Amino acid sequence: MCCPSALAGRPAAPTDRRPLRIGIVCFAALGGSSTVAASLAGQLAGAGHAVFLLAPVPPLRLQAGGGVRFRAMPGAGHPLRPGAATEVDALAQALAAVVAADGLDVLHAHYAHPHGLAAVRARDLLPVGQRPVVVTTLHGTEVTALAADPAMAASMRAALLASDGVSAVSDFLADAARSVFHMPRPVVIPNAVDAVLRAPGAGGLPPRPAGQRRVLLHVSTLRPVKRAVDCVAILALVNRRLPCRLLVVGEGPDADALRREAVRLDVADQLCFAGATADVGSFLRQADLLLLPSASESFGMAALEAMAAGVPVVGSRVGGLVEVALDGVCARLLPVGDVAGMAQAACELLLDPRLAAAYGQAGRRIARARYAPAAVADAYLGLYARALGAAARARGLPCGSGDHPAANPVFTDHQPRCHR
Repeated sequence: MCCPSALAGRPAAPTDRRPLRIGIVCFAALGGSSTVAASLAGQLAGAGHAVFLLAPVPPLRLQAGGGVRFRAMPGAGHPLRPGAATEVDALAQALAAVVAADGLDVLHAHYAHPHGLAAVRARDLLPVGQRPVVVTTLHGTEVTALAADPAMAASMRAALLASDGVSAVSDFLADAARSVFHMPRPVVIPNAVDAVLRAPGAGGLPPRPAGQRRVLLHVSTLRPVKRAVDCVAILALVNRRLPCRLLVVGEGPDADALRREAVRLDVADQLCFAGATADVGSFLRQADLLLLPSASESFGMAALEAMAAGVPVVGSRVGGLVEVALDGVCARLLPVGDVAGMAQAACELLLDPRLAAAYGQAGRRIARARYAPAAVADAYLGLYARALGAAARARGLPCGSGDHPAANPVFTDHQPRCHR
């Protein structure tokens, strides 16, 4: 497992590095990428950098009063619906205006499409002396879904190769990007998880009065790839052995399908929808375990947040999830669609409080050790500095803060593109 090693063995960041002016471009809708972008923005602002969050509206997870400045941007689609060319061009124009007005050094785009495309175009609209470096972070859908369209894949590949730095959130995704886009392997910088979500030392099953139903939690955007309907089938099977209910946090196209399945399986009164919320922690504090039966996960942010809260995970053995939620340590992972196996795993955890506690405590240790926000932010600062140094050398300028001795190159086997 290599994902955490992207943070391991890094030299300490130099204390004399000048503060940067950083623009972070992301979607506003609740999801893993906006959660990560908002968290990273807060960490970088807390470290003394001038950070601008660029999105159609402030993301739900963006904390007020954290020193991050918000700039409203035109929308250009969402992860599953690519924006039209005119929308991407409008976003590029808006980004260029912000870069010029706020004097940004770095434009960090979350998702290759539309943000990576727009960021590269914005940079190239500006005079050489005002151009920021562009760093693009891959989150998954652009690689695993959008790239099925050859024209879309070609445009994203061009934007990635034109970026000054490219990262991916897991080894699975980095390998997929290299294969799909025929590009050098991106740097792997995993997502971070914010401060612990339960009391120190907690882990496993929360205490419940005798006879009270256990809580199965599912957190997602309720897209078909999340297979949230499987959670209802798992609920019905677990209910045969002990009383429980399913709490669903999130909104999306499969919400009605969950309701229909709950009626069909006669568990409608045990299904509860909480909607989309930034306060996932309050629901994790109620949960006995997290269900994540996805068909694909490039990382598994919901699993990581559950681990940080000491909640065991039952899910699919897919993609980057196997790098985050370690099977047999803090999670039980089974083949996609193995509803019976997931229900059995859930019962084993729910009926054995000591096992659940061991899984919960292990998850918290892993989350703290491998996915600390400060360490992830420092890894991105190293990536920014490497890209800035390469761009400065290309223009024959002193490298200054670009001479950061980052352990991670901008690409594993490829230097960043330079812009004269």
